[in-house]
Amino acid sequence: MPRRPRTAAVAVIGALACILGVLLAPSGGSAAAATPIDVTAHETPSAPRLKGDAATRLLDVPFADPGFYVEGRRRFIYATGYDDSHGFTAFRVARYDARTGRYGAPRPSMRTRPRWVGPRGGRHARGSLHMWGPHVWKRSVPGPNDYVMYFSASRRGHADCLGMAVARRPMGPFHPKPYPLRCGPRGSTLIDPAHFVGRDGQHYVVYKRKRFQPRSAAIWALAVKPNGTVKRRARPFRLVEGGRTGVEAPSLVLRRGHTYLFASRHSFDSCAYETVVYVSRRVRQPFRSLGTLRLHRPRGARFCGAGGAEVRKVRGVFRMVFHAFDANPRVVRGARRFAWGVPLRWTRRGRPYAAPAAALRAARSEPRATVSRRTKSGSSSFSPYRSRSWDIR
Repeated sequence: MPRRPRTAAVAVIGALACILGVLLAPSGGSAAAATPIDVTAHETPSAPRLKGDAATRLLDVPFADPGFYVEGRRRFIYATGYDDSHGFTAFRVARYDARTGRYGAPRPSMRTRPRWVGPRGGRHARGSLHMWGPHVWKRSVPGPNDYVMYFSASRRGHADCLGMAVARRPMGPFHPKPYPLRCGPRGSTLIDPAHFVGRDGQHYVVYKRKRFQPRSAAIWALAVKPNGTVKRRARPFRLVEGGRTGVEAPSLVLRRGHTYLFASRHSFDSCAYETVVYVSRRVRQPFRSLGTLRLHRPRGARFCGAGGAEVRKVRGVFRMVFHAFDANPRVVRGARRFAWGVPLRWTRRGRPYAAPAAALRAARSEPRATVSRRTKSGSSSFSPYRSRSWDIR
């Protein structure tokens, strides 16, 4: 504890310093480089410190890796995974109901298994069948199938590749193309695709590429045509290097002349899984890390495994949809992942953060639901990476 001033002169000087500090303090706040800082507390110095974020659970059933699509006043979220217990279905979708403020009951958005999808080959996850990470966007092409879904799946006898499907409506059904959109070089796997349009109007598919020998993971981008197919002779380029910790689930947005990349790192099946942010002037220029996006439940507790996030602009406000465990999966077997949504705010220095809760909600028990074992989000390798705190200057 610091000692209190014992003289009147020191007290007067301290009081004047405090008054001037309050009057002159910028809304973005400041701190030393080594001092972690709560952005929300410094964005409005005169407001009382709030314990949690304005996060809302979107569904009462498990919903991992939620893809997020917005069209006007309509919102849709898509879950990872498939089900072949009664025929084949994949990528559940739920639509937002503005009257209730909730998402409706989810239903499958794909009812046809892609011809190229089957059990994996090779040494890693051999024999398993994957269908992960749906991402939906709208194109303008001749014909009725304007809605595109990018996804990742296991190519029969090979590794995971990127896939593409089209539909007449955001709810589907999405009809997959007969061949993969993109596969990686030998000894690698591609997952978590997302569509992005740069400042120059160029379309890209952004994804995670993981190599097994030597082991590495990074976020890559590849130029595509406005209809979503890969441009001829297009060469992929790396956006963010994951290092030993890995990085996955990219989502890119433009804001005030900057390109922001939201991603996830650490092992997906642990509470260490988290959302991180990078920024660049342009998608082909180097990205700078902004660190971890801290996410808290409305009553202030930290989320367990808050990742798989996707960010969209909804009626002038950036909103992020992500998933989080309801219990520590390393302790509670079968812990479930639910979809959450939260509006984002930005400091004057251009750093995003989760909007604080306007008021703490009363404690309430969360409804119970079953979970499918066919849900997953990216690499299963555990990483000892230590999380970094925000460094706001």
